[in-house]
Amino acid sequence: MEREWTDQLEKQLQYLGNCCRGYIWMYKRDIQKFSKVSFWVKTGGIILGVLGGCLGVLAGTLHIEQTDIMIGLTAVFSFGASFCQGFLSQSKYDEKISDLKRQISVYSGLANNIRRQLGQSRHHRERAEDYHRWITEKYGELGQTCIDATSESIEQYKALCGVTGLPFPDDPDKISFNSELISELEKRIYQYLDEKCIYSSNPKEKIYAYYQK
Repeated sequence: MEREWTDQLEKQLQYLGNCCRGYIWMYKRDIQKFSKVSFWVKTGGIILGVLGGCLGVLAGTLHIEQTDIMIGLTAVFSFGASFCQGFLSQSKYDEKISDLKRQISVYSGLANNIRRQLGQSRHHRERAEDYHRWITEKYGELGQTCIDATSESIEQYKALCGVTGLPFPDDPDKISFNSELISELEKRIYQYLDEKCIYSSNPKEKIYAYYQK
């Protein structure tokens, strides 16, 4: 028997969309953290390298005999610059950021696909059975290849879920497709957005804005 569009199925898809946005939220936080660390380490390495070079150039230009202090400072600056370069090479922040951006792109595409599908009237959507099979298989494939978020981002999002009542991605204790629970969840989201002065004429856009903030 062909599966038709039902409230239960729509709640399942909404949950998967919420999971996708949860991963996007955590990945964006990781990108921010990695970008900041990478920027300051790169900046520190450049400054130390310039200072070490300036000491040598200054001594050579002014024909100043380098003292033990100058030699020591030059060695410290050179070591610091080398350490920064080595740290960046080992950490591979640029590569991690690039991987996270690709992951965000995939999860965003999936979440937007679900949002567009549910935004249409039922008789204009794709066949429920085919779409449900495709979306769950796609989400399962992402789960097998997804990048682990940092523990800091995970804890931050768990705290956010605790405040708003949002389900944490793939948490079996939070999975519920009960319509009354979803209704209560939306009320909590609206209340949170109103407190943060995030307004929209469309209630669904308010939920979307919450995840995209």
